[in-house]
Amino acid sequence: MRRTVSLAAFAAFGLALVMMTEPPPRRTERELLRGPRPFRISASTVRRIEVAVATRRVGADRAGDGWRTDAVPASPALRDALDALVDELARLRAVDAFRPSSLSEIGLDPPTGAIVITTPRGVQRLELGALNTGGSTFYARRDGHGRVLQLGVYLLELVRRVFDAREADAGHARRPEIHFGSGPSAQRAGRQLSNRIDMRAWNGANGGAGARASRISSRKQRATRVGGEAATSASAPSAPTST
Repeated sequence: MRRTVSLAAFAAFGLALVMMTEPPPRRTERELLRGPRPFRISASTVRRIEVAVATRRVGADRAGDGWRTDAVPASPALRDALDALVDELARLRAVDAFRPSSLSEIGLDPPTGAIVITTPRGVQRLELGALNTGGSTFYARRDGHGRVLQLGVYLLELVRRVFDAREADAGHARRPEIHFGSGPSAQRAGRQLSNRIDMRAWNGANGGAGARASRISSRKQRATRVGGEAATSASAPSAPTST
């Protein structure tokens, strides 16, 4: 009887501990990323930002709690777009990083565009390249670094908002939606990004790098498939010969 009471008390104590322990918080996909940072900055330290993609360019200086472009205070829409872009750059991490065999194949020689950040500690530059074959990321490279980063295309959406807000302030008409490339994978990329950035400038500046990257990926996949089939044939037992 005493043993039963002791076990019941121990079980009740364990149950109380379980109920008092809080479960670990669920982390977002962004929090799970541990890739390299394109910029080592905090949003509050940014003094100037310059964004250029082909013929579209914006340069803005921080002034108090707002921004100035061409010595003119930015409109509320442009101010919000710049704040969102700077906040994203301050916490951005790469999906992947690698050393490419050719920069021209991924739109980085020459680069399609660039983002330049100025802080009290100096200037940091990020070169922008072509989209990957699936259109989910694009290639970028930090100035002076050998590795190429793959970044999520949401950053291009924020860049597009900055361009659109600046051109709206200047009274420019909005640019038409334009698809990226001509192949099936390139068309999918164009549909995904046609509302995010000036795709004609993007595709023209990188000289069709997206299509070349798609062809390279296809060749690698075919080589892997052929190699696998050859290995399977070599390892298969031969049929017995009749005597």
